[in-house]
Amino acid sequence: MNLIYIKKLMNLKNKILLNKFLIPAILLIVLLIYILKQGIYILKYDYGVFIFDFILWLFISIVIVYNSTNHLIKYTIESDFIRLTYFVGLKSKKEVIIPLNGIKFTKLQTRIFEFGFDVLSIKYVDDKGLYNLLDLRISNKKDWIDILSKIEIEVNKEKTTGNTV
Repeated sequence: MNLIYIKKLMNLKNKILLNKFLIPAILLIVLLIYILKQGIYILKYDYGVFIFDFILWLFISIVIVYNSTNHLIKYTIESDFIRLTYFVGLKSKKEVIIPLNGIKFTKLQTRIFEFGFDVLSIKYVDDKGLYNLLDLRISNKKDWIDILSKIEIEVNKEKTTGNTV
């Protein structure tokens, strides 16, 4: 199959599901290979170790699958704010408006694999004066480049005009 065709088939929810279930699936395959390599003889007499391994795999899988992460759906960049719409987990959507002059810190973690997500962390001050940290998983590299460039332009503009005494 062509790689471009595969990318078109995967919408955002499919990418989220693949990202959530890939590590548990790989761990299950490794556990099954381990059990098969041990043989039937050891499986009959030392099944407690295998039950412990399965329970450990189940616990790790539940933690990974039910970990609530934010995935960017769409964004709008205006002159003085960024409007972000994102999935919270898989079920609910949330929209947040971040004032550009309230952004204090950004951090980017790029993806390891092509089908993964980049993580953009934005620490900002909201309308009430409270600090918030928003971690967004972004599937399209162009999106985080646009967001970061707009933030950087605004921060540089604020530094040059804000320090006059």
